[in-house]
Amino acid sequence: MSFTHNPNLQLHVSALLQAVGIAPHTIGCHYLRDALLYTYENKSALFAVTKDLYPEIAKRNLTTTACIEHSIRHAIANAYQRQQTPLSTIFFARGKPTNSEFIAILTEYLLTANHPLCMGQ
Repeated sequence: MSFTHNPNLQLHVSALLQAVGIAPHTIGCHYLRDALLYTYENKSALFAVTKDLYPEIAKRNLTTTACIEHSIRHAIANAYQRQQTPLSTIFFARGKPTNSEFIAILTEYLLTANHPLCMGQ
């Protein structure tokens, strides 16, 4: 399983999730962080969310793929309903995304952004 060991990227992903409105105390936040770290390094997982991404996260967290999917969907729905941050209004401008859309949008953001925390990998 290839999750990044870059602590700067891990911090940046956590900060991005909070900026989008994902509450850090929810289980879905932790699963989303794992999903973003995994897809950052394994872009092909974006095309096989239910067959590759969820099973990898479930294996890492000793749970089921259904639990992963439900927890992520719940975290996204809560952030969509609140939209308390400027960044959340940007990411949710076209409506509530599906799990795979949300993961793909944030992964693309991480890959294209030139943030100091993402640099130097």
